Amino acid sequence: MKVPSTPRPRPERQPPAKDLAAEQREFFARMMPGAFTTLFTGLEGVTFFIKDREGRFMGFSSGARQCLDFGAESEILGQTDYDTYPRNVAERLIADDQRVMTSRQPLLNIVELLVNPARCAIGWYVTNKFPVFDARDQVIGVMGTVQHYEGRRRKLLDGTRLDAVVERIRSRPADDHPVTELAQLAAMSPRQLGRHFQNVLGMSPRDFIMLCRMKAACEALVDPYRQAGDIAEHCGFCDQSAFAYQFRRSIGMSPSEYRRRYLSASAAKRK
Repeated sequence: MKVPSTPRPRPERQPPAKDLAAEQREFFARMMPGAFTTLFTGLEGVTFFIKDREGRFMGFSSGARQCLDFGAESEILGQTDYDTYPRNVAERLIADDQRVMTSRQPLLNIVELLVNPARCAIGWYVTNKFPVFDARDQVIGVMGTVQHYEGRRRKLLDGTRLDAVVERIRSRPADDHPVTELAQLAAMSPRQLGRHFQNVLGMSPRDFIMLCRMKAACEALVDPYRQAGDIAEHCGFCDQSAFAYQFRRSIGMSPSEYRRRYLSASAAKRK
């Protein structure tokens, strides 16, 4: 007698594996409309951003467009820092992003000069960056906060003895500022001053002086009638060629191109 065979159960049809990039896009899409944007929109003077691993902006709180003058949301989503800032500024920001993603550790209290001639924006900011992890514990991007330096200054410099030094440099960027004099102002040795600057501001006193000169230069360049030689002297450079060299090295474009972009954007805003 033939025993009827038991029918084998059909294997359940498995859904197709999701493309990893598509899964990460869904992760960002779920993340942004909710608590993060709501939370940071309600915090005055603090803005929030998030980027994917390729450095593309996936979202930000509404304050970011005011604080950083990014423009409309549709203009920045999917773009990178290269689309927003001059080349050398963008490279510095992206290097920080890569450091966060590689180390899987946050970078806190980054004091930085952000200049965006296409949006007529020049300013000092304090940035915090954190790695973004997916469900597999893989780093898939960077998120962070940005705040105007003035709004963060007291907490950043409190107890460091650097406040007077920082404000002297910011108010008189063209001066030589010998390190020995700055150290005396802070009541510490030049070596201690350098270490404190690095720990608190993430740069040396000389680097901070140069960034202050770059900010003064960017502000002076918005005046179409100011001559390059006058700006060079105003910002503490010995001549026009030294000024042009350092500006290109720091910002990533010539002073004349910066002025052209700024004035063009300013004219477009008035229309």
